[in-house]
Amino acid sequence: MTITLMADIIGYHSAIKEVRENWLEELLLFLGIDIEKKEELSDAEFVKYLFDNEVELVEFPSLGALRVSYEGDIVGEWAGPELTLKKDDKGGLYYEINIECWSVKEEDIST
Repeated sequence: MTITLMADIIGYHSAIKEVRENWLEELLLFLGIDIEKKEELSDAEFVKYLFDNEVELVEFPSLGALRVSYEGDIVGEWAGPELTLKKDDKGGLYYEINIECWSVKEEDIST
């Protein structure tokens, strides 16, 4: 699946981060993980909670990519964004952002 966003050239990082967090939360919910624990626990405690529930998140910061495994199987992948600089009708610049992602959640919906 490809997600396409339009974002201004200053705040595009936060736009990508928000969409990625929503994608990850939906996937974790699909796997039966209580994402409300993220608000209740410290970051370290939440990581331990994920580990105890056999969820592994592997981040590739230089690419902006993420791989999610559950019970040893890869269940989701978020590729790094591809940015294309564009000009709007008024001459302002913005980014068209394309992100390839996949998860078992989308596979389950399509079957």
